[in-house]
Amino acid sequence: MRDFTPEEKELIINTPITENCFESRGQITFNYERIYNEDFDFWIFLVTHLETLRQQYVGTNDERYFIELINLLPNSYKVVKL
Repeated sequence: MRDFTPEEKELIINTPITENCFESRGQITFNYERIYNEDFDFWIFLVTHLETLRQQYVGTNDERYFIELINLLPNSYKVVKL
């Protein structure tokens, strides 16, 4: 697991995770639709799951939620948001 500065961690915690978090200036940085083009529901499930983990961490401050969240977030999310 990568070490985060307190500022990076706060940004992840305080930024709701939506589909728009994975786009940067028109360039798709994380596109499950391309991989699962016949099953776009997987993409929606993944984004929803990531947001649920973020909310669970915010509500409990249980580090296990944060660790799971950052393990599942693609590197492109961190580049886009941080």
